[in-house]
Amino acid sequence: MTRLDSARQRLDKAIDRLEAAAKRNRRLSGADPKALKSELAAVLKENAALHKTTGQISARLDKAIDNIRVVLEG
Repeated sequence: MTRLDSARQRLDKAIDRLEAAAKRNRRLSGADPKALKSELAAVLKENAALHKTTGQISARLDKAIDNIRVVLEG
């Protein structure tokens, strides 16, 4: 892939993201502020739960990797 092709691909992706953001903005501009606050709270709660789960999985993976190292070295 040439540098021009790569740059064109990045530009296309950036334009797609801008178009998606514009669509969301149009959709949200007519929405009820209370409903948006409620949706935001739900998304933040889900994000916190996912963050916690990710931390737990990361800790378990670290422990498993350490155990594998011990077995391989020992």
